[in-house]
Amino acid sequence: MKSFWLLLVCVLPSMCFAQTTVKYTLSGTYIFELSGKSSVASWSKTYGGCTDRDGTLEFATDSGSMNYSRTVWGTLTFNGTTGLSAKTTTSVFDQSKSNATVPAPTWSHDAYGNCIATFSNDGYAVFDPFTVVSSTGSYSINATGTGTLSLSAYGGLVVYFQTTGSFASCASGGTIYVVPNTIILEALSPKTANFIADTGVAAHANQAMMGCPPSFQ
Repeated sequence: MKSFWLLLVCVLPSMCFAQTTVKYTLSGTYIFELSGKSSVASWSKTYGGCTDRDGTLEFATDSGSMNYSRTVWGTLTFNGTTGLSAKTTTSVFDQSKSNATVPAPTWSHDAYGNCIATFSNDGYAVFDPFTVVSSTGSYSINATGTGTLSLSAYGGLVVYFQTTGSFASCASGGTIYVVPNTIILEALSPKTANFIADTGVAAHANQAMMGCPPSFQ
């Protein structure tokens, strides 16, 4: 049967088509970004090198910290059924390199012979160069256009999603296939149960799908 695509702006696909069978699906590549999780980067380093008046070797530690929001971005490619692949990038705090930025102190003694350490600064946070991580996963989408996707990256990323009101729709074989151009994402925290850690959006790279099952693009 010949297939065709129509670009629609409808509240419900059933308002625009006479057919009764409607199926939501995801297909093709979406560009996405997730953000919102607040993290604390902290670093420190301990130095020795001063002997006090009774011959004891003294040590001094300096440290620093900063708050930052983690952002994950990249692409999600859906196969039109239940499988997907992803290429993601995020900021990764480098603990050892950050610790190494704390400078050695200048040592002196007070009037009683006790060691005093003076640090010129507290060091700073170092983040690794951006690296693209490839991963695979699966997804499901229900009759209302909401669903769940999971990825193997970052210890197992689980994301709830819901579609927006802009669709590309395709009639084929008596079924209306509804593919959202944009979806809203809510990522669960991998450490805290039932807690949404990051939110974001994904937009289809082609803006509109070209083709119909089984030739989704």
